Amino acid sequence: MSQAYGNAFRQRVIEAIESGMSRHAAARHFSIAPSTAIGWMRRYKETNSYSALKRGGYRLPILHGYEESLLLLVKENPSITCRQIQLFLCLQNIKVDETTISRFLKKLGISFKKNAARNRTRSS
Repeated sequence: MSQAYGNAFRQRVIEAIESGMSRHAAARHFSIAPSTAIGWMRRYKETNSYSALKRGGYRLPILHGYEESLLLLVKENPSITCRQIQLFLCLQNIKVDETTISRFLKKLGISFKKNAARNRTRSS
């Protein structure tokens, strides 16, 4: 991941724009994208600050708060698939991928095993 531009550089770009240079001209002069100069200027006018926004950090899982209902659902239907859980969540307006559901259930200590008896009936 690339680093944010320093505050001194941001300040020079914003001061050039404030002194009368257009945002596009300042972007060409400082070799940055016009959208960068426009964004910096917008942020400066809103917050009166040159500094960059905080990057990264922790984000709660999408399914945070649904642990109990998912555990109950799996307990009531032990052979339920991730696809069926996905459809159940879709009815509650929660759009999430099957992989996300699988990882979430794994963190809760639930894993799905293949049924060995069912696999014996298949042809070789």
